[in-house]
Amino acid sequence: MPTLNREMTTVVGFFLVSLLKWETVGLVELNQPRHPFTEAAMPPSAPAPEREGAPRTG
Repeated sequence: MPTLNREMTTVVGFFLVSLLKWETVGLVELNQPRHPFTEAAMPPSAPAPEREGAPRTG
């Protein structure tokens, strides 16, 4: 038989989760969990080459 402390912790936990809608993992990340990590690990892309006719700033 659970103690009163354990019962209150469980009830308060269920109440807070339903109230605050905590979500640790987005649904999109469930299908491809490595995608954010591989995207962050890729080196930055090279800047686009400047066009000759474009005005320069700076």
